Amino acid sequence: MSIQLVIIVGIIVAYVAASVAEGMVLNGAATLPPDVRERVFRREAALGAIWRIVGGLGLALVVIGLLKTFGFIRGGPKIPWGLYTFAGGFALICLERTLRSWGTFGSYAKEDPQGPARAAALNAALLVTLVELALGVGVVWYIKDKAVGPGGGSSASTASGETEPDEAETEGSTGGGPAPKPEKIAIWIPAPQAKALIGKDDAYFDLLVRWGQVRKKETGGELFYQAQDLKSLKQAGLPAVQEMEEGLKRMQAAPPEPPAEAVKSPEGERLEE
Repeated sequence: MSIQLVIIVGIIVAYVAASVAEGMVLNGAATLPPDVRERVFRREAALGAIWRIVGGLGLALVVIGLLKTFGFIRGGPKIPWGLYTFAGGFALICLERTLRSWGTFGSYAKEDPQGPARAAALNAALLVTLVELALGVGVVWYIKDKAVGPGGGSSASTASGETEPDEAETEGSTGGGPAPKPEKIAIWIPAPQAKALIGKDDAYFDLLVRWGQVRKKETGGELFYQAQDLKSLKQAGLPAVQEMEEGLKRMQAAPPEPPAEAVKSPEGERLEE
């Protein structure tokens, strides 16, 4: 599951839960006398400014984290702070919604201690708490364990969460396209982050590797891709799927090249032309 899909699912789940909870609260509020209901609404409006500040801060962190993760912000400390910033912002939004629901419950409990409005607000608060807790913990865990990887915050990471496995373990790839330029230090990123970087799926990455555009490596059951290869491709323009497929077909249909003929140099050494 990609990071983009996790974000979309999280937003949908949060929206549905908030809508259901709001409906429960409004149904309970309908049982109150108009003057009592008006007092509750005024108290909610007074607290709303605080919730908007907290939610706005969380949203700002989410946006900054996404901009960093997808390469629109460069530089920074040697930790994958884009993904961590997104996770922190998402957790803050979940916390704001949870606190808001319990604030609503407190307002109705004060005005209707034993009535149906209090019970409806309590059920809504419990629903929002369970959903937001599961959602926040799930997204943060997914980003830490799957997207960033177990060594994400170590000194071997770069500003965008890139990891640096041993150069001797590098798995090069050959194909019809030009071979990636060698680097003094190989920087690798986990597969989910690589897909998020260029917005492509597994099938496209398989073609890139077979075509010789991107190097890959598997370490500890985790798949990594060469970061500089992906950045160079993104800057130069990603090749089309049809172009790579046709190139691979031509490569497979081409006859093998004959071995080079060995000749002797004037000094008697064997050289290959």
